[in-house]
Order: sequence, then structure tokens, then C-alpha cells
Amino acid sequence: MIQCEPNSLFQLQTNLINTKVDMAVSMAIDRVVEQMRDLRHEMHTEIGGLRNEMNSQFATMTMHFNSLDKRVAVIESRLGIVDGKKKVIYGSVSTYFDKTIWWFSAAGFSWLLYNLSRFHIS
Repeated sequence: MIQCEPNSLFQLQTNLINTKVDMAVSMAIDRVVEQMRDLRHEMHTEIGGLRNEMNSQFATMTMHFNSLDKRVAVIESRLGIVDGKKKVIYGSVSTYFDKTIWWFSAAGFSWLLYNLSRFHIS
């Protein structure tokens, strides 16, 4: 039988326990590091997916804004045409109204002269 000193046996047990603790801590640290890597990769994947989704939504919004811009341009041009037509119509009505006033004025003045000449001659 081998005789061991209690001091060396205690040291061996302490060293064995320290080694086991170091291995357990090292394994725990390795698992945490691996989980962090996995989480980083997952976050990178999610962020990339969100970026792609946002880009597609921005592209859709840009198409809608372009469509609205075209519609507004068409409406503005039609309103301009309508406004131009209104100006032409109002101008024509104004011209005809002025001519009508001149015709009635001339007719009234002629009637007045006719009646004055009849009154004066008689």
C-alpha cells in the first residue's frame, strides 16, 4: 500500500477541484460566447430582413407619391384649362354685354332724335 501524506492528498484534491471548476467555468463561458454569436447572427439576419422590407415599402411609397404627383399635375392642368375657358366665356359675355348696351344706347338716342325732330318740325 502506498502511503500518502495528508497535506499532499489535500493539495491533490484542491488541484482537482480547481481544475474541475476551471473546466466548468470555461465550458460555461464557451456556451455564453456561442450563444452571443448565435444571437448576433440572428440579429444581423433580422436587421437585414427589416432593411429589405423597409426598402420595398419605401419603393411602394415612392410609386404612390409619383402617381399622386401625376394626378395633381393633371388636375392642375385641367383646372388651368377650365380657368382659361371661364376667362374666355366671361370676356365674351362682357363683350356682348357692352355691344348690347351700345346698341340700346344708339337705338334710344335715335328714337330721341326722331321724336325731337318730329316735335320740332310740327
